[in-house]
Amino acid sequence: MIAQRIAKAIKGRNAVLVQGNGALVTGNSDGDMQALEIIMDKGCAAVVDVSIFNRAHYVPKMECFLMRTVYLAKYSKQIDKK
Repeated sequence: MIAQRIAKAIKGRNAVLVQGNGALVTGNSDGDMQALEIIMDKGCAAVVDVSIFNRAHYVPKMECFLMRTVYLAKYSKQIDKK
């Protein structure tokens, strides 16, 4: 039952938070999964900071789009060069 809920939640995504257990990330390579792990860690740290300091700061959608575009165009291609 729980595995089915996780499978449904992760469909079309690269990560899902699993209550009481952390997160599950998927990727096409070890490098992708390492990058996703870093992103998840930063996101979780941001949630903790907001809960402590009670001041949320949202990244505008256009800025998110630009960051993803740069990652896909530049950094994701460097992973395989190592």
